[in-house]
Amino acid sequence: SGHTGMVVVSVFACMVPVAFIALACAVVWRLPQEMRNGNAEFLRSFAFLLFRFRLGCEGYVIVFIVRNLLVSLVPVVPDAAAQVVLMVVVQLASVISAMRLLPWRVQQANVLDVFTVTCTVLLLLFGALLMEDVDGSALSVVTCVIIALALLA
Repeated sequence: SGHTGMVVVSVFACMVPVAFIALACAVVWRLPQEMRNGNAEFLRSFAFLLFRFRLGCEGYVIVFIVRNLLVSLVPVVPDAAAQVVLMVVVQLASVISAMRLLPWRVQQANVLDVFTVTCTVLLLLFGALLMEDVDGSALSVVTCVIIALALLA
């Protein structure tokens, strides 16, 4: 009975980030129309989502939120090697999109974002080489493939 209550609470708790992402998607979808209508109240209400990004890249807020959600979900995966691979894939997708779009309003923020995520990926890859109870040859192949993909992007 106690377990059922915890499951119900956790289901509702999981709906909070999903609802926030849905709200962010709706805001980005409505933004062009609201700007054409001159709705300053809409812009003021959702400035916390939009003010960081340059004009034309407001949709990057969804990439940013989804990246953070995926990073928080990686520890749920039971295998440590899979966690590293998933984290690297999420971070590489983020850094590639940041390099292509340069979404941040301030140029130094773009440089800092790419630098910090790249350092995180390198730290993950080097740390993965020190993991125990993992097939080292398979992990090194995956690591090399990921690095090659990053260099090609």
